[in-house]
Amino acid sequence: MAAGSGGFSIIAGDAASALASKLVLKWPDGFAGSELLVPQNEAWEKVIEDTYGDGAIKLTRYALSKTEHNFDTQKLEKWSREVPEGYEIKLMDGKDFDRCAASDWSYDNIANFASREHFCSEGIGVCCLFGETLVCAATPYCVWDKGIEIEIDTHPQHRRKGLARACASRLMLECFRRNLYPSWDAANKMSLDLALSLGYVAASPYTAYYIAQPGKRPARTEKITADYNGEEIAAKLTVGEGKGLCVLFPGMGYTCDRPLLHFTGKTAMDKGYDLLSLSYGNIPSTLKEARCERVTQEVTEKCRQLLCAAQKRKYEKVIFAAKSLGTLAAGRLGKGIKQIWYTPVEESFDCFDGDNCIVFTGDADPLLGLDRLRELGYLGSDSVNIVERANHSLDVSDTMESIDILRCVMEKIEKWF
Repeated sequence: MAAGSGGFSIIAGDAASALASKLVLKWPDGFAGSELLVPQNEAWEKVIEDTYGDGAIKLTRYALSKTEHNFDTQKLEKWSREVPEGYEIKLMDGKDFDRCAASDWSYDNIANFASREHFCSEGIGVCCLFGETLVCAATPYCVWDKGIEIEIDTHPQHRRKGLARACASRLMLECFRRNLYPSWDAANKMSLDLALSLGYVAASPYTAYYIAQPGKRPARTEKITADYNGEEIAAKLTVGEGKGLCVLFPGMGYTCDRPLLHFTGKTAMDKGYDLLSLSYGNIPSTLKEARCERVTQEVTEKCRQLLCAAQKRKYEKVIFAAKSLGTLAAGRLGKGIKQIWYTPVEESFDCFDGDNCIVFTGDADPLLGLDRLRELGYLGSDSVNIVERANHSLDVSDTMESIDILRCVMEKIEKWF
């Protein structure tokens, strides 16, 4: 038997049956594959592992009691208002549904609703806005007559600010007002700790498996760490199908979740690559300081150590994608490696390999003008793409035109892959 809602399915019955492996590969009503399988017992765990191999990622989740709790509505009211200046907690409407649907990080908040109208008529949600930008949402993963199952997601750049607690508190209060039970099932220890702080009572841990469509490996994230002269440096490794590794080298203030690098990483993962998103730890706060030789050597060495830690998987195919300051390190570390450079600084061209590198820069970039490119001998090269009127972020003054530039760049990147 397989019972599920959306991508959450509970597998039960006779695991010794000849049909057991078919059950975990083929679902009723044409549903092919699942994000999450929950086995009834160890026998079903073995069936899932034998069926999917490395494509089944074993996890521990935490059930919360449906009958015991220590809810304190006064505390929930207080927490629902405790957000930093500039943030707003509100009940979700159709526009907020559209905001959730538009981003990968928030899509799960509305994934199990058939439409905007379905959400507005049957759903209940709370979100946090920073200006006009959605940064956190608490919504039903599923809805039943007497309650909801809570789904909470926060934008990576806005975590550790109490937004999830505020949204969860407001959503719980709304459920109480509507005589609904706000059920909670924790995907990890962080979720469990938040639930316990809100008054839930732990029931028991249980085993689950993340699964992609049959034959594909689901993505999961690992923290990669290394020590640099007593300073812990870290990177995020997103493991997907493992056909290769794409390494993102951020710029000074241009992090890996900014558009050029974010969508490059997304393209790489669509092509089956794992993704390593680097960070440099403590470095000077101005680009002028960061471009000095001492800092370049430091950043390069930090990247080298993180790459070595990630390369324990021994990837045969590796691609570097670097922005600005990151092109200095990528160039030094990537001899013979295919590379994408976004708005490189002048010094990076000491390590430029036109046979393996594609470059995008703007003719209004103050850090690398056309005259300097001409002096370096790269103006007119098939490997160097010049974007008219674009600045150091490949933006122009008109927002929609900047979006068009991003789309054109990503189309070229997809073909390049």
